[in-house]
Amino acid sequence: MNRIVLAALTLCCVSGQARADSFSTVPESGYVRLLFNMTPQAHATASAAGGVLTIGFDRKVSVDPTSLAQGLPAYIGSARADADGKTFHFALAQQVRVHSSASGDKIAVDLLPSSFAGNS
Repeated sequence: MNRIVLAALTLCCVSGQARADSFSTVPESGYVRLLFNMTPQAHATASAAGGVLTIGFDRKVSVDPTSLAQGLPAYIGSARADADGKTFHFALAQQVRVHSSASGDKIAVDLLPSSFAGNS
């Protein structure tokens, strides 16, 4: 009986720390925004060089980068995550400028085509 109670308490403690990371793609006027909702909160950096977008997080992320890429064929050709789950690499389908910002548990990464002339 004590083992059952101990196992139940352990399960409750572990499940209380579960991560609920998610993402969405938000088409804006002339560009696209990748919006990550990070629970618990995380920090990220984003850059584009040599036709590759790299997004690095300060912890393992429970988001599938391939799913993200499939929804953006005009911007992203393919995706992969490093083995540690902290860094995503995306092959870009076009040249873009990257702008990133964060507020609380949300991280936004804007992909602006070279033809974009507005403000993000």
